[in-house]
Amino acid sequence: MLPPQTIENAGDAAAAVEAEVARRQLSAAEARTTVRLVREIPGSCERCALRFLGVQRHAVYALPAGVIASALDSLGAGPAAAEGAGPAAAPRRDGDAGGGLTCPLCLGVLQHGDSPFYVDPVVEALRREDYDAPGFDLRLTVPSSILVRTQSVLVYLRKRSRDLGLPLRAAPQATADLKETLRHLLGCRAAAALGKRLDPAPSPLTVTAVYENPDTARDHVFLTQVASLNFTLATKLCKGKTIVTGDSRPNIAAALGAISDKDFLALGACPPAAVAGGGSLAEVVFSRSPVFVGGRYLKLSRDVSQTPFVINGQRKGETSVAEIIGDVVAKAFRADSYNLVSSGREDVDVRMLNEGRPFYLEITNPRTACLSADDVRRLQLAVNAQSEKVRVRYLGLVSEEATGVIKEGEESKSKTYRSLVWVASPITPDLLGM
Repeated sequence: MLPPQTIENAGDAAAAVEAEVARRQLSAAEARTTVRLVREIPGSCERCALRFLGVQRHAVYALPAGVIASALDSLGAGPAAAEGAGPAAAPRRDGDAGGGLTCPLCLGVLQHGDSPFYVDPVVEALRREDYDAPGFDLRLTVPSSILVRTQSVLVYLRKRSRDLGLPLRAAPQATADLKETLRHLLGCRAAAALGKRLDPAPSPLTVTAVYENPDTARDHVFLTQVASLNFTLATKLCKGKTIVTGDSRPNIAAALGAISDKDFLALGACPPAAVAGGGSLAEVVFSRSPVFVGGRYLKLSRDVSQTPFVINGQRKGETSVAEIIGDVVAKAFRADSYNLVSSGREDVDVRMLNEGRPFYLEITNPRTACLSADDVRRLQLAVNAQSEKVRVRYLGLVSEEATGVIKEGEESKSKTYRSLVWVASPITPDLLGM
């Protein structure tokens, strides 16, 4: 995906905002009212003003706060009261004396989404994992309290516009998606720092940034007081820890979609309450499409199982076909794990000879996904040098579609067995006829 189209100056930004207003078929009065009322909320950021205005063009969000403010001022909404005219300041951390107010609408994740505070940990994590992928898809998990705070703003906009006699249609579907906006804002900065590209979904490599804000973790609890919502929370002990159930994101979203403005105003915080600190990055999770390596294996020993043999929690045998092959292959791909799939299986005390048994390994989350033909040949030699008990032949990369062949005909295939039997006396026709 190409980076967002560059906007050169404040005039371009103003034109882009006006074009978005026209696209949404908002009147000039509605646009002014939206921006004015969002700006009324103490600490609200200019990017959230764009969000509630419904601006979809990601390049506008990438501008400094001062330029965004000037573009919004051009709508006649009046100057911003919450932010200065310069670039967005770094988010304030607990104990920090510096930094400006954290936006209570987005908890700072959109307000400062392209700042080093948020971008650098993602970049550092990608560098540490060192995937050989040319691009990645960025996904985000933001605090569920942002759902509550977004609804709070919409309720506030509707109430204030009625009280002031101003025109406004504040509907959830008219608000720009925070996660998609932040995805482009943060993702393009991270991709540029790494010399990679931000891919559209689905992408072979997915990076998920998980944000949390413990201070707002109970924003949704007031929903339990509205009987008609059937929103209930329960606690239970699990491994010595207290777990809260019922507060999943879908449950919260469903309750927010059903609550009336009257109940929200009576029980919830409207507008959203100020926060001491912004959302922080809890973890970065990586997931890459699996790689498949196939071939045939020979089992030359009668004391090796096909996969790890465990009975009642006790390991039987020292190793397995899967481990002898998989440990070497997974290391070459710098993978998290692997799974061996074969065309049938033999008992532990049965050898597999001749051409061997067809198999493939599913390599999970490989950092290296591309091996040359020479690399694969060396990999086969490395597997065969690992143990005298197992050999592999015809090792090679296979497509996911090709792996289905290995299970074809399992229900209908026939097998021929040949055995040598020793008996104590001659076999007569009468004996065979018994």
